[in-house]
Amino acid sequence: MTYTEFAVISGLVGCASFLHSGCTVYICVQVVIGRIAFLIGETKSIDSVWWKRWLCALSILIPISATKQYILTTYVEDYKWKCFLYAFTAFWDCSNIALVFGGSELLRAYGIISYKRAILAALCPCQVKFVEKYRYIQNEIRLVDLVTYSALGGLVYVLLYGQNFMATIGEILPVWLVTIVNLELVIMLLSCGLVIVFDLPGIVYQMIFSYVYSSSKDKDHLLQTILPVGNLYCSFSVRQFWSRWSRPAGQVYRYAFLKPLGGTDSPYFLITIPLTFFVNAASHYDISAMLVGEKMEKYWNIVFGLLAFNTTLEVFCDKLYFFSKAGQWYVYAKAAVFLVTIRIVAYVFLKYCMKLEIL
Repeated sequence: MTYTEFAVISGLVGCASFLHSGCTVYICVQVVIGRIAFLIGETKSIDSVWWKRWLCALSILIPISATKQYILTTYVEDYKWKCFLYAFTAFWDCSNIALVFGGSELLRAYGIISYKRAILAALCPCQVKFVEKYRYIQNEIRLVDLVTYSALGGLVYVLLYGQNFMATIGEILPVWLVTIVNLELVIMLLSCGLVIVFDLPGIVYQMIFSYVYSSSKDKDHLLQTILPVGNLYCSFSVRQFWSRWSRPAGQVYRYAFLKPLGGTDSPYFLITIPLTFFVNAASHYDISAMLVGEKMEKYWNIVFGLLAFNTTLEVFCDKLYFFSKAGQWYVYAKAAVFLVTIRIVAYVFLKYCMKLEIL
């Protein structure tokens, strides 16, 4: 690590110390996880056996999650701040824990081939990949995207919470149709808001360290952040949705459960996919317990049950010869099923899992 990199990292840790001592501890924990992930990837006796990596990852994840839940429940009273801090730290935790679950396979895929790269990846609040210069996504492009989402989100906010628009359509349209329009605007606003809030730290990190890293001895590669949230609203299939929503968490579930069970190519995918979604649902019970005071098991099961059904159905149909040779109508059919499913899921999630009085 160069002196410049050391100075920047020390500065970040120093700022965190000034703000709150707990921030420093959290950053140090993430660095330790990054070093452990690289060490496991280098230890063949552990890396070659998935369940050993699995046990190592769980031994790290469980105490961190329990401690974080206790701190947020005890010391953070504001609902919005609690939601933000939980999601922000969850993305950060999953970004580093995924490397433990994935082992050397994922480390190589992301170009993390040294301790220096492992530390730089661990300090980032989202996933990091070291890429060749011709594959690098410029910071300016990402900033333009962020400005676009901000403008669109602002417009939707005005339409949703401004008195004129909703009052006007309330006089023209029936109640059930007004509810659908309201839900659609909420989904659009939520999609824009998630990108703005959770992708910004990754963009800032890339702007800082892409310059620092490119000025080091390894000038053939650049640090590229993998932003945790993509364009959710324009997803037209369940696979497209999962490739854009909570990428760090998706990576964790992929390497922790789906791949060891054979993945979507397994002959038992009709069992393994729903099982992965069931585990995912169970891991969200405590989120509702922390945020709204109840676990909401029933509604989380509905949310992930619908998503599991849609995902399994899509994978099953894609494997059939008839659908694999189908024309454009099959793409439209998949999109229609997904768009209806995801809106039911959004309604249940917002109104019951999160108890938001917005509809």
